Amino acid sequence: MLGDRLPEFTEEERTLVKGSSDFFGLNTYTSNLVQPGGNDEFNGKVKTTFTRKDGSQLGTQADVPWLQDYPDGFRELLNYIWKTYKKPIYVTENGFSVKGEANEKPEEAVNDTGRVDYFCGYTNALLRAVNEDGVDVRSYLAWSLLDNFEWAEGYRVRYGVTFVDFTTQKRYPKASSKFLAQWYQSAL
Repeated sequence: MLGDRLPEFTEEERTLVKGSSDFFGLNTYTSNLVQPGGNDEFNGKVKTTFTRKDGSQLGTQADVPWLQDYPDGFRELLNYIWKTYKKPIYVTENGFSVKGEANEKPEEAVNDTGRVDYFCGYTNALLRAVNEDGVDVRSYLAWSLLDNFEWAEGYRVRYGVTFVDFTTQKRYPKASSKFLAQWYQSAL
């Protein structure tokens, strides 16, 4: 697809680069079903969807259209990366935006059950990949510790496990922060 836009390497450069990575760093949020026929290079010229042939959805819809939870897809991705590259995997970013959370008051937003469900599913999928499939995962970092300014959405979408009042800067731990704290403790 990229054709002559790919850089050309000398044999010496290929030898230098091949196998030089120590690990695979992974930012991931969702899985999609793919179909042929797309024209967007960014998506590999395939059409993506969350809708199965029977009309059901892969998972719960987030506050952004490109994100649904699907823990089985995360486990499959971890297995694919491990089998393909045989390098330790560091999950450097993974998270969920709860629908409508940006419009909630702190006392409502701290009960972020959609995010807890997401992290529960994804951390369990990670543990199954490690313990049942033998995938070498060295870290798991949730996105994000705090609600923040998101590059594509500004302050409209929240991913944090801690609610931030952007006016006062006061912080309120969400249920998802408590879930992750317990999960990290049990995983050690």
